[in-house]
Amino acid sequence: MFWLAETEIGIQIINFRKANMREANRHGKPQTLIDADGEVRELTAEDMAKFRPAAEVLPLSLRKKLGVRGPQKAPVKERITIRLSREVVEQFRESGEGWQTRVDAALREWLKSHSPT
Repeated sequence: MFWLAETEIGIQIINFRKANMREANRHGKPQTLIDADGEVRELTAEDMAKFRPAAEVLPLSLRKKLGVRGPQKAPVKERITIRLSREVVEQFRESGEGWQTRVDAALREWLKSHSPT
């Protein structure tokens, strides 16, 4: 079970399974997010008022690990439509995430020794 606790640094999510009893008692009894039917209850205005942006409540070390990326300054790639054989596309897709980047790298490598005309 998870619950929200308001602390000096903001709202924290507490996991009872991982928190020791002393920490749980320090925060007081939580208001459960599960209703009598076992469903997640609707958040109240009071719940929503306690929410803060992640940048305000997450420690700096965690914010760095998340690596939030800002807007792209200038597009470095162009979106196009290209028709390739099914076999080529399947092999690249089967290679996993980032397959389009690998297609781009293969074409760049080909251009090193060939003329596009």
